[in-house]
Amino acid sequence: DVEGGHWWLQLDDELVGYWLSTLVPRLSQGASRVTWGGEIFDGRRWRRPHTKTQMGSGHFPGEGLSRSSYFSNIKIVDHNQLLRTPQVLGTSASEPHCYGIQKLGDARGNLNLAFAYGGPGLGPGCP
Repeated sequence: DVEGGHWWLQLDDELVGYWLSTLVPRLSQGASRVTWGGEIFDGRRWRRPHTKTQMGSGHFPGEGLSRSSYFSNIKIVDHNQLLRTPQVLGTSASEPHCYGIQKLGDARGNLNLAFAYGGPGLGPGCP
């Protein structure tokens, strides 16, 4: 929001919500990067066995888009208020045997910038 300095979240043509400029005062003039994240909380952090909590649909990205969860057509608004596809997408998973993330190409011709994520939590590969 150029006039008020607020940050808006939009999904397709629907405005989902916003953050007041007073909540993020350092961002009133813009940002140099955008990050997304996901987290599974377990009060017994770093102890075993791992939590059974699923992330996303509970399926790893390698199982395909019909099973895993994913975000596609990711866009940001640049300083000229134009929608742009981010040029860089870095990924990381702190517990890759329990949950995964995978950058996707544009194989379908309509995903643009996309990533798949998810996992079952506790299981044979996740002690």
